[in-house]
Formats: sequence, C-alpha cells, structure tokens
Amino acid sequence: MFVQRIDARTLGEELESEDPPLVIDARGTDRWTQSGVAISGAVRVPPNELSAYMGRIPHSAKLVIYCDRPRELLSKRVAITLLKYGYTNVSVLQGGFKAAIRARLPICSKVTVNAIMDRPPTASVS
Repeated sequence: MFVQRIDARTLGEELESEDPPLVIDARGTDRWTQSGVAISGAVRVPPNELSAYMGRIPHSAKLVIYCDRPRELLSKRVAITLLKYGYTNVSVLQGGFKAAIRARLPICSKVTVNAIMDRPPTASVS
C-alpha cells in the first residue's frame, strides 16, 4: 500500500496555515518516554494501541504521522492501518522526529501537550 510522505519544511508551512494537519506522535513507548519533547500540538497515539484511539481521530482530518525509527517504520505502520480503516488524507513525516528538529519545527515539552489523545482511551471526549 502506498503511503504519502511530507517533508518537514512543508509540514512547518502547513502547521502555520488556516487548516493545519492533525499531527500524530507514533514513537514507540520506550522512546517517547525517554524524550522530553514533541512537535507542538502533536497528539500521542501509541502504535500498539491505535485501535483504541480510532474513534477519536476524525476521518475528515488531514493527518501527519511521525516516529523516530529508520525509514519511518512505525509511522508507516500507523498510516497503513488508518488507510485500511478509510482515512484518506494520511502522510508520514519524511525523516521523522529528527527531521522535525533539523527543520526547527515548533517543539514543546511533552507535559505541555494538551489534547484529547493524551487522555486514556476510556476517557470521555468533550
């Protein structure tokens, strides 16, 4: 299955647009835990728990997924799953989290990330 890729510079431009994408942090739990930062506004969706979050990811959203594995391994896995479930506007960040840092995309402390995806799957969404 073909997965679209987006470069970090283009993502940066889209993040500043009137209709920014929903950025999904798909780093593995071990690496996500070790890192103190994330792309600003990104929501955490552990790849092995994706199905628990599916109902809260809008099908109409433009999605950009990133990880920190070689060749965007986890990002592609998440993207393929989303495509199989009918999501149509899905891309992976070429070069992953390292590319985001090199491109100087907005980065924030993980503790400041506040989005519906940060809550456990059983939490209600308001």
